[in-house]
Amino acid sequence: MERMTLEEARKHRKLTQVQLASLADMQQSDISALETGRRQQPEIATMRKLANALKMTALLSVAGLVFEERGEQ
Repeated sequence: MERMTLEEARKHRKLTQVQLASLADMQQSDISALETGRRQQPEIATMRKLANALKMTALLSVAGLVFEERGEQ
């Protein structure tokens, strides 16, 4: 499965930062900080919110926060 950055995953879902923030119950500035690297280690709760809003799986790797499509369940 292809892994994507938060920005790539957001654009893959055709969402703006404002739309993603609303879906994840977050501030747009938090989305921006994660996308630009000003904030690199999000809390687990934040990762879950983003993953659920994007309908993807969130992973924290040595490369940072990445997302991939959810497998068929």
